Amino acid sequence: MLTKASKIAIAAIGAVVVIGGASFGYVASQSHDKDKKTTTATVTKTAKSSSAKSDKKLTGMDLTAISKGDFSSVEGTWKSLDGKSTFTFNKKGLVSHVSNGSTVDNDQEVYLTKKNDITPGARMMNGYLSTTVGPKGGLPEDTISATNLDFVPKGVKHEGMSDTEDHLFSGQSMGDGSVFTKVVESKDEKAVNQLSTKEKQALVLLGIPDQFQTDYGSAVTVSDLLNKKTKAYVENDASAQTNEVGHYVDTTFKQIKIVPHTNMDIHDNKVTLEGVPSNVADHNRAESHGVYTIDGDTITYRTQGNRVEGDPDENLRRGQQIGTNSLSKLYKQYKGTTKLKEMMALLD
Repeated sequence: MLTKASKIAIAAIGAVVVIGGASFGYVASQSHDKDKKTTTATVTKTAKSSSAKSDKKLTGMDLTAISKGDFSSVEGTWKSLDGKSTFTFNKKGLVSHVSNGSTVDNDQEVYLTKKNDITPGARMMNGYLSTTVGPKGGLPEDTISATNLDFVPKGVKHEGMSDTEDHLFSGQSMGDGSVFTKVVESKDEKAVNQLSTKEKQALVLLGIPDQFQTDYGSAVTVSDLLNKKTKAYVENDASAQTNEVGHYVDTTFKQIKIVPHTNMDIHDNKVTLEGVPSNVADHNRAESHGVYTIDGDTITYRTQGNRVEGDPDENLRRGQQIGTNSLSKLYKQYKGTTKLKEMMALLD
């Protein structure tokens, strides 16, 4: 026959309370003392929530999402194995493209829908996604300049590339200039690489050194550019009593255009002025002007070289280096400023 104390203990041991989908077990213990009898209940929480299971987060390239315009799985910068070219993406798509060291002058996009026979849109082929890249919003007649871009996930074989990691492939033949891998970036580098081509160009101009020239032969300052003013080297007229072929005049311009230029093995970007008055533009005597290149975070400014291949004098061949700067440093300095917005507005 069970005593009253035994009944209480059994009831306590078997008690289970269910609240809001979680279970709580109660374990009872008794302690006896000759002088005093006590019962102590210890509560052990064994809550189990039905939401405790977490879904595994997808990693690597999501080809289905990319084909629908979501580039989150490839966000960041991808660099060619030879280090000369890059593709940089944000969640919405391509934000910048550097080809052989030169920034492509117009904004680019990945064509996911058919433009014409040259740009058929995104297609699944043997486990990878085949697309093309060309001018943003380009009309069919503009897309003749489009280039192929394949998204190749880890584990997929593609023209001899390693299948141990995600890759991009862009080019006509296999080579170190055609295969791209993801760059591991610091927080600052990632922020800079997410900038548009125009934002990077504006930062380059905000960081020009003192001796930097335009295509009108005169050194300019940041203030000159923002005020749309400069000096130009123009030819003297026949009545000028001098042996000099030209002289400097004050002039104005309307816009700035960055022109990528490739000659032999040299790839750089020219800074040119647009909308200069015809009486100056028609008599421009400038023989050289400033160019720049971007390699990762480093901007190198030079005077234009003579571009003679094989010339032992590197300064003559590539041009005299007149300064360097850092994209991330300039970004920290000018992020969100009026100067950055004004310089971007000047770019054609």
